[in-house]
Amino acid sequence: RKVALFLSVFAHHQKNRIVKHAFSRSRQSVSKHFHLVLDAVLRLHLILVVTPKEIDESYTDVNWKWFRGCLGALDGTYVQVLVPLSEKPRYRSRKGNVSVNVLGICDQNMNYIFVLTR
Repeated sequence: RKVALFLSVFAHHQKNRIVKHAFSRSRQSVSKHFHLVLDAVLRLHLILVVTPKEIDESYTDVNWKWFRGCLGALDGTYVQVLVPLSEKPRYRSRKGNVSVNVLGICDQNMNYIFVLTR
């Protein structure tokens, strides 16, 4: 429950008063639980956050020969989502679909190192 509360604030940028109602907690409890999980994540950052490594000049994979010195690749796409009726205008794309724009960045081993949704 604490991690879900943390993710609501951190990943979805929800305000304290919104999370308070969603989780039936006081504002003080929301703040306390958020900071408890944040402290745990910060203590684990060396394990959770891996910095990308540059592709070595001696890398022999033919798919990467054009990308010497690059860290990886990025691409974006629209992903259809299910949202409440009241939120649909916010997520409507220019083609009329209800979706979010997702940008993904991966390293040379095809591991995601960054994902952004808009």
